[in-house]
Amino acid sequence: MRTVSSYGVEIRKQNIPIRQTMEIYRQAVGYLTEIYAQVWEELRKMPSYLRRSAIQHALGSVSSYETRLGKWKETGVLSGRPKLTCRNHAMPVFYRDVMYREGAEGKDEAYLKLYDGHDWKWFRVYLKRTDVLYETG
Repeated sequence: MRTVSSYGVEIRKQNIPIRQTMEIYRQAVGYLTEIYAQVWEELRKMPSYLRRSAIQHALGSVSSYETRLGKWKETGVLSGRPKLTCRNHAMPVFYRDVMYREGAEGKDEAYLKLYDGHDWKWFRVYLKRTDVLYETG
């Protein structure tokens, strides 16, 4: 298992824009903290790695929408305005070992960690042979 750690260091007087970086970062953390506090009851049911995946998906959706909206405004077209879709095609990421495990050798199966309404449990799923071959490389 690989361990990742971090620690703080003092940055001595250098001519870099660290204060502005910290300010914009802390401002973003403040916005997100307020939002997450409002929906914590729903979010706390999820493992942390799945929450991070959901956050990244939401950021990607907003970024894509804003890009498409900007391009739409540039063209001056009156129809076909982009829409921000909040849930349509969102799929969880099944991270290996914590959300996804391979099945028994030679079997077309895998195990997914899924929420059954009460708890997170491992469930066996059957896969197409071609998908198993793709996964095992």
